[in-house]
Amino acid sequence: MERSALMSWVGLVLMASALSLLGGCPPQTGMLQVINDIDPPLVELYITPGTAEDWGSNLLDSPLPKDWLCEIEVESGSWDIFSLNAESGGRMIKGVEVAPGKTQSVYVSSMRDLDAEEGKGAGEEVGGSSSGALAVTGGEDRYACSIMKQ
Repeated sequence: MERSALMSWVGLVLMASALSLLGGCPPQTGMLQVINDIDPPLVELYITPGTAEDWGSNLLDSPLPKDWLCEIEVESGSWDIFSLNAESGGRMIKGVEVAPGKTQSVYVSSMRDLDAEEGKGAGEEVGGSSSGALAVTGGEDRYACSIMKQ
């Protein structure tokens, strides 16, 4: 009797293990939204892991207007964001935490205004895009940014 009870218990453990494998692992990615809540439009946007050495490729093919957002699926962890707008320049935030299966939103107005800190004025050349459509791109960094109205 003891042997059949042990075999039943072992069978139950094996079945539970198999079911957990079939059920899959919990998601290891989350969504990061950068919401442009200021004027003028963003012309460049960089999202990179907090451990990266450089910013990588610009995620925007065309300007991101006010009240639009860029949504990107990223691995869970800490992320840094840098943006340039069409007139006054750069904003940055570091250490944005993205949890697995969750969406983390960042408003551009809440990002540190680098030009205000350095005393630079509006109207400096920051580049731009002649493309007329809102675009999705991954650049060399394999990340794709979905653009949508907030």
